[in-house]
Amino acid sequence: MSFFIRNKKPAATNNNSLKSKKRKFSEKPTKSKKTVKPDLDEELTSDEDDEGIGFDSQDFEEHSEVEEDLTEQERKVILAKKYLEEIEKVEKEKLNDSKDKHVLKKLETVVLEQEGKLRVNIADRLANATVVCTKFNGKPHRASITCIAVTSDSKHVYSACKDGIIIKWLLETRSKVCSSPFVKTDRKSYPPILALAVANNNELVASGDNNSNIKLWSSSLEHLHTFTGHKAPITGLAISFECDTLYSSSNDRSIKVWNIEDRAYVETLFGHQSAITSLDILAKNRVISSGGTDKSVRVWKIQEESQLVFNGHSRGIDMTRRVNDQQFITCGEDGTLSLWSILKKVPTHTIPVAHGYDSSSSEPNWITSVACLHNSDLVASGSYDGCVKLWKITPKRTLEFLQDIPLSGVINSLVFTSDHKHLVAGIGTEHRFGRWKTIKGVKNTVAIIDIQLK
Repeated sequence: MSFFIRNKKPAATNNNSLKSKKRKFSEKPTKSKKTVKPDLDEELTSDEDDEGIGFDSQDFEEHSEVEEDLTEQERKVILAKKYLEEIEKVEKEKLNDSKDKHVLKKLETVVLEQEGKLRVNIADRLANATVVCTKFNGKPHRASITCIAVTSDSKHVYSACKDGIIIKWLLETRSKVCSSPFVKTDRKSYPPILALAVANNNELVASGDNNSNIKLWSSSLEHLHTFTGHKAPITGLAISFECDTLYSSSNDRSIKVWNIEDRAYVETLFGHQSAITSLDILAKNRVISSGGTDKSVRVWKIQEESQLVFNGHSRGIDMTRRVNDQQFITCGEDGTLSLWSILKKVPTHTIPVAHGYDSSSSEPNWITSVACLHNSDLVASGSYDGCVKLWKITPKRTLEFLQDIPLSGVINSLVFTSDHKHLVAGIGTEHRFGRWKTIKGVKNTVAIIDIQLK
């Protein structure tokens, strides 16, 4: 009996488990068939808001009721506000567009300038302009001014003379800012300064003197460093646009390259057969120099380690200046003013007697200085005939006379400001390299020629 009793309990448990399984299986479809109504009082999630579940239209009814309560004047005020908001949006878009165009124009000018294709027409706006000449206030230089330099922001002017003093001037007020120190005990320690150059960042000034020394100065004319290596007076200086390289020319017939950051010597360039009279940077890694009595101009390709030779003057060349990366100007003892292109070995145009003849010797007046407004068509030349002449570079690569500016004395240096408003002239009683011509009754000063464009 015990055997059958034991077997009945597990059978009963199996049947109950089957029944429970069947009930669970039958309950699943009953739950899925029931539809759950959404409760409008519940908070909706962001997903439910997107699907539009539980949306209440009371806001629209209240808004429509508010609009019906508004008067005609209030409606006009609302419309006017909307109209003003739309106008503000349009004006903001115009301002953004104008800023973008301005930035694009600046980028275009930078690219054209780097490629040497930038050209600004200034001469036609200068044809009938009135020019006023003023002088700086303060104590003048004791000796003839030999060289001047203008900062890239057209705010300050540096001038140097044969007494070895450098003076910094403020162009706007025509007043003196500071000067380099002077020691009266030893005159030999302050020889005549023949060349000046200002870095593009306006934080560094370089000077070259008659003792073959190149000195670096801060913007407040505090002495920083001295380069030695030339064996004759320094006649020309130029600082690269990156402000890391200094080029110097000398009467020892060589050009030296210096590293400003490391205060170190880099290399020497040889080629001229006589004393070099001036130096300028023609393009990136290209330097131009005039060779004085060897009657040649040379373009030095620094990276290629080669040079181009240009001949055209009958006497010594006194100065050369860059117009753009493709053109340059030269002047000299023979009184000629020549325009050159790096693509031709002869001048594209020459004016034989640009400043007339000397009444005492019946010889052409010696052109002592020339200046070019970079990447433009305006050129200025100076002599000792009592005037500064302005010239225009035509599209046919010729020089055309514009007007005379009365200015007495020996014009040893001319520089245009970058803002196209001023022409700065360094005036002396004698030539910067010697005393071949002396004019009495002239003050050694810096003159500012204010140019008014149309």
